[in-house]
Amino acid sequence: MILSLIVIVFWGLLAFVWASRGFYSALLGMICTVLAGAIAFGLWEVVGTKILEASPQQGTFAWLEGAAWALGLALPFIVSLAIFRAVTDAVLRANVTVSSTVNYVGGGICGVITSTIVMGILVLSVGQQRFGQDLFGFKPLTFQAGNVVRDGGLILPVDRITAGMYSHFSKTSLRTRESLAKWHPDFELVGPAMRMTFEGSNRTTARPEQVSLAGRFTARSTKLEDLLSDSQNPGRQNVQGLDGQPFPSDSRIEGFVLNVTSGAAEKNGKVTVGNAQVRLVASNGRTSRSLFPIAMASQADATTPGFGRWRFDSNDTFIASVGGGSQAVMSFEFVVPNGFEPLALYFKGSRVAFDPNQKPTVTASSAGMRDAIQAAPVASVGGGGGASINVSDLKLDKARKVETQQEGQAPTGIRIGGMLPFTIQEGLHAPLELTDDRRVVQGEVTFAAKDVDPMQSVDKALRIDSFVLESDTTIVQVEAAGDSTFSFLNPTIATLEKRDVPIALIDDRGQVYQPVGFVYRDDIRATVRYTPGQPIATLSQIDATASISRSKPTQRLTLLFRVTKGAKIQYYVAGQTVIAEFVPTVSTNR
Repeated sequence: MILSLIVIVFWGLLAFVWASRGFYSALLGMICTVLAGAIAFGLWEVVGTKILEASPQQGTFAWLEGAAWALGLALPFIVSLAIFRAVTDAVLRANVTVSSTVNYVGGGICGVITSTIVMGILVLSVGQQRFGQDLFGFKPLTFQAGNVVRDGGLILPVDRITAGMYSHFSKTSLRTRESLAKWHPDFELVGPAMRMTFEGSNRTTARPEQVSLAGRFTARSTKLEDLLSDSQNPGRQNVQGLDGQPFPSDSRIEGFVLNVTSGAAEKNGKVTVGNAQVRLVASNGRTSRSLFPIAMASQADATTPGFGRWRFDSNDTFIASVGGGSQAVMSFEFVVPNGFEPLALYFKGSRVAFDPNQKPTVTASSAGMRDAIQAAPVASVGGGGGASINVSDLKLDKARKVETQQEGQAPTGIRIGGMLPFTIQEGLHAPLELTDDRRVVQGEVTFAAKDVDPMQSVDKALRIDSFVLESDTTIVQVEAAGDSTFSFLNPTIATLEKRDVPIALIDDRGQVYQPVGFVYRDDIRATVRYTPGQPIATLSQIDATASISRSKPTQRLTLLFRVTKGAKIQYYVAGQTVIAEFVPTVSTNR
């Protein structure tokens, strides 16, 4: 209601201002606004993606990631409108004299159109910001028995009018081969759908490189109802489209298996997703429609490769990944009406690359067959690797075999657990984020080396000495400096021609674990970084803060790997090269 009132007030004021300037000026303003809007919608996905990819994951401008899609629409509109206005003011200097009636009526009509477009783009842009589900009383989408459906809107629906107008233009007077109507039907719902997150606080965006297609399948039966149950949920699921109506009985299920890297995770390291944040656009050649998943499948337990199928059959259902791996495999099921074919898939705003002309290679004719199809790729979560590491093609020729000194004991240079290598004094920890019991949630802080030792003797009530962990994860701390087997001074690592390769641990199931932080110390400074939601992708990212040299023997570097509790670590690798092979494997079950 509040946003509706704000829109009405500013819409009226803007329309009045343009109407009062007369028909000719209002007409020029309307033309400039219409053209600027067309450019903004045409460039929205391109500009938004560029901003998203360029936005830093930490620091002052980290907020750009959550605002990328909003800026992708607003910036082209503002810049285009400013250019068009400057050109028209410079070229068309003289006014045109018309009757008072024409001035008032014509100016009023042009003013209404201009103000509708301006306010519409403003609402659409703000709606794509990282806010909660309810934006000043504005919530055009809701959950109905778990289904994503339309629910009201603005009293003056400038968002729907503007999006609908440019969607229509993209097929008619401003026609393009790849139209807005084709790729983004229901454009006014894109932002509200992305904002439907867990408790309204989780991430609304994912970068394109963080999500990739691992496979596709389809399930067809005589009746759709036969596909709406599974072994875990024998009852039939009630599924509805965006309009709140049941799907035709001859509809089918289209499934997409995605690899999602931990770069798309929340600050706790888990990838959390609800059905509103995954959108499939299907087309019948004439029209497109938006579809949201009715169920998903993912690894059910961190310690075993089994999968679970989770229905979106209750409101506010959100599924999180398990364990500490560098990727999560998630399979999403969509009901697609007969005659429609998948065209585009979006995960938290970003388009997932796939060829719509390439049909699914696997078809199921029953719910049981569908579940079996999903179980294979989801259960192989440990086999796909991640972080640009192909687990099936590791190079072992330079690997050093590292044996544990005692059964169940980690080898020298490795510690397991969430304790910090040194104590930090509360009050000096900013900008680290802490829990109420003074455990580190996330962040990065640097101290002068001379200030570290005095903090070791502070009162217990002021000590910060551990990282926060989920119940199914632990931290493997690897010494990566000095004479350690795992040191960056190891010739195999030190002589790498390129430093843009990942450093990682790999368990005996092939699951890859990238470092989620490090602790570095030398004679001058000490740095603690712990960012479970932003794993360190390459060696070069570590080098930027902690470049290890033999000329600095006092350097200490501890890599922090967030690992599934109970996993058995087999390899320590740099890119495809295995630096160390653990014999026997190192157990993290403690």
